[in-house]
Amino acid sequence: MWQAAYVILVLGSAALLGGLVRWVRTASRSEEPLSCRTFLRFFLTSLAAAFLVPLFLSFTRSEVLNNILSPNKSTSLSENLFLLFAIALAASLGAERFISSVSQRLLQDLQKHDQEIKTLQKNITLHERYIQMLKEPEIGPPEPRVEGAIGVAAVQPEKAKLLDEDVRRVLEALVGSPYRLRSLSGLAVDTDLPLERVREILERLKAGGAVMEVATDEGPRWAITAQGYRMLRARRGLFPSGD
Repeated sequence: MWQAAYVILVLGSAALLGGLVRWVRTASRSEEPLSCRTFLRFFLTSLAAAFLVPLFLSFTRSEVLNNILSPNKSTSLSENLFLLFAIALAASLGAERFISSVSQRLLQDLQKHDQEIKTLQKNITLHERYIQMLKEPEIGPPEPRVEGAIGVAAVQPEKAKLLDEDVRRVLEALVGSPYRLRSLSGLAVDTDLPLERVREILERLKAGGAVMEVATDEGPRWAITAQGYRMLRARRGLFPSGD
């Protein structure tokens, strides 16, 4: 806490000395009598300039202020205080120009950050639109098939080929749509399979790394992986898709 008091004392002393020098120098040039009002005006502008020095140091990424507020064995507190006093005194002697320069730099930085924020928001909006283009909306469930559903875990030899065909149809639906993130209902419609059958197949493919489940604001979506493409090529060899 005492370091902050040192900083305030140094800045105030530099402002007082700078204002006094400007007051005397201006009076000698204009040959006007020294007045308290004139001194007060010079002192206040010098004080404002001196207390803008921390902002100026942040612009220049100087460690002077940090070394004073958080002293360590590798830096000398007195050396940094003298350096801060010199910077504040220089700012006080050219108070008007210094205030104008720092203010202009601050406005430029604010405008730059504002532009960066707008660019980031625009990129986020474009990204969200792109994701929306990839995400398939949920649609009404298909009409249930009369023959019912065969569980994915079915192991009867006579039903293995039918199960493989259903897997191929799900994989085909994952790659044959403009949507890269497919909904469960959309896959059920495209494959003409019941929702539960599609869900079971997807869970089986997910466990094998052929598809991945993506969490979205509208619920889970499904996408094919590189392994799923390889599996699809194998299924297409067994069951030609006609393309």
